[in-house]
This record gives sequence, C-alpha cells and structure tokens, in this order.
Amino acid sequence: DVNGSVDWDVSDVQVDSSGDIDLVSTNNSAGAITIHANGGTSEGILIRSDQGTSATEGSASVQLLSDVGGINVKSGLNGANAILLTADGGTSETIVIHADQGSGTGSIKLLSDAGGITFTAGADIELDATNDVNIPANVGLTFGNDAEKIEGDGTDLTISGNNINLTATADVVIPANVGVTFG
Repeated sequence: DVNGSVDWDVSDVQVDSSGDIDLVSTNNSAGAITIHANGGTSEGILIRSDQGTSATEGSASVQLLSDVGGINVKSGLNGANAILLTADGGTSETIVIHADQGSGTGSIKLLSDAGGITFTAGADIELDATNDVNIPANVGLTFGNDAEKIEGDGTDLTISGNNINLTATADVVIPANVGVTFG
C-alpha cells in the first residue's frame, strides 16, 4: 500500500499479475490518466490482447469505452495512413462504424475539410437507406470520366453522356406540365 505520490526513475518497469491490473484516478482533469511515450521517432505505444476473442461491447478483447463523454482519435502525422483501421482476421472479418441511438441526418459523418473522400472496394459499393439517399443539387455525379455525368443546380437537372438509355420494368412517366425537347 502506497499513500501519496510515487516517482520511479528506472530503465524498465514490468508489472506481472495473475489478477486484474487497474489504473484508477479520481482527479477531475483532462489528463487524469496519461500514457506517454517520449523516446524518439521509433517509439510506440501498444495495447494488446493475445487471446481474447470477444467482440461484444463491454467484453471485447480490447476496448475504448467512455460512459458519458466522447472518444477522440487524432494523429499529427503528415503522411499516408495517419489513422488506419485494419481488420486482418480472415475472409469473414468486417469493420463496422455504428451509431446505435443517433437519429439525426449526421449521426455518422465522414468529413474532409480540404480534400476529397474516396470509396474503393474489391467488390460492390452499396448504398442502402430506409429513406432517401440525398445528393445536394449543387453537387454533380460523374461516372467514369467527365463525359458521363448528372448535374443539378436546384432548378435544372442535366444528364450528359455519349448514350443515355432509360430502361424500366414499368412505365417511364413524364408529367403533362413538363415539355420534352428534341434536338
């Protein structure tokens, strides 16, 4: 039992336990518990579970849980893969980003302030929504290259391409108050 503060200045520290190891702080500050590496460009911090197989919240083999606050992951690396999430367990693996109670239009949001967002897949990319998939009127969709695109400005919609085919298993309906112009 140690009451007060402890300061160790040693080259290596190892704690082995056949029971739990808990780090608990009752300090009400932003850095109540800090894990900090400051040894040089090859340093790293590893949090690892060798044998845990659970993926369930509350019992997953590695967990970051915040009961009432947020979780922020930030990298200062100016390079590719500054933040990388990788699943490497086999052909049934998945990565899921899940908001289980957010009901707003941005409950999950991908945001890039200066660059674009790229979706790349080895198979299909599927958009599946209970309601609409909305694309703002001032945003165009380009397919393949600039020769095939859909653009709108809130008033007009332009579909351009070498060949445009409308195929339907039922009717293609053009309302009576809409004119069709050829040529």
